[in-house]
Amino acid sequence: MGLTAINTANWSDFAPYGFGQIYGGKVGIMAGASLMFFAFLGFESISMAADETKEPQKKIPQGIFISIGLVTLLYVAVTLILTGTVHYSKLNITDVVPYVLRSIGFPFIGNFVSIVVIMTLVTVCISTMYALTRMIYNISCDGLLPEQFQELTPKSKVPKKATIFVGLVTMFFSGVLQLEILALLVNIVTLAYLILLALGVIKLRKDFGEPKEEEFRTPWVPFLPLLSIVICLSLMTQCKAITWYGFIASFILGSLIYFGYGYRHSKLREDSKK
Repeated sequence: MGLTAINTANWSDFAPYGFGQIYGGKVGIMAGASLMFFAFLGFESISMAADETKEPQKKIPQGIFISIGLVTLLYVAVTLILTGTVHYSKLNITDVVPYVLRSIGFPFIGNFVSIVVIMTLVTVCISTMYALTRMIYNISCDGLLPEQFQELTPKSKVPKKATIFVGLVTMFFSGVLQLEILALLVNIVTLAYLILLALGVIKLRKDFGEPKEEEFRTPWVPFLPLLSIVICLSLMTQCKAITWYGFIASFILGSLIYFGYGYRHSKLREDSKK
C-alpha cells in the first residue's frame, strides 16, 4: 500500500542535521541513534532458551544474528516507505504508521495497526520481564543477590519473588519517568554492559585462548570488540545530562549491592578458594 504512494521528493534533504557529532552531539543521525537503539533491545533474551536448545553454543548466536539482521532490514524498509509517503517533518508523532496509512486513504487498516501496536507493546513488556526475572534468579543462584530471589512457585516453577520485584520496580519507574528519559536510561545502561561484555570477550580470549570447536567463536578479536566499545561510547555521549545522572545513580547502586553483598556471597569466589 505504501509503495504506491511514495513520492521520492520527500527523500530530498533526507538528513537536514547531517550525521551529527561522533561524541556529545545533540542533533543528527548519531543523536537519533542513541534513542532508537532502544528498538534493538531484547534480542539477547534468546539466550534464556539455551537449556532448551540443541547445540546452544552455535544455535543461540546464530539465532541472535539472524533475527537482528531480519529486523534491521524490516526497520529500514518501513522507514523508507514512511518517509517516502509523508514528509519526515510531519512524522514527529507517536503513531507514525497508523497516521501514514490514514493519510493515504486506509483509515481502517491504520486503526487496526494501532491495536496491533498496543498488543505488541504488551508482548514486549512481558518478554522483557520474563528475561529479567530469570536473570535475577540466576544471579541469585550465583550468590550475588539474596537467596530469596530463588524462590519458585510450587506448580509452574516460576521465580516468584523475582517476578514480584521486577513488576513493582517496572510500575514505579514507568509511572514516574517520561518515556523518552526511561528509554534513554535503558539504552545507556545497556550500552554500558555491552562495553563490559566486549572487554570480557577480549579477556576470555587472552586467558583461555580460542574457543572449542563446538562453541561460538567471536571473529576479529580484539578489533571487533574494540570497535563495539568505541561505538557504544559514542552513543552514550549523545544522551542527555539527566540520563547520565540516572546512569551514575544506577552504577553506584549496583556497585553498593555487589561490594556490600554479592562479593562476599559469590559462589564462584568461594569455589576459587577451594
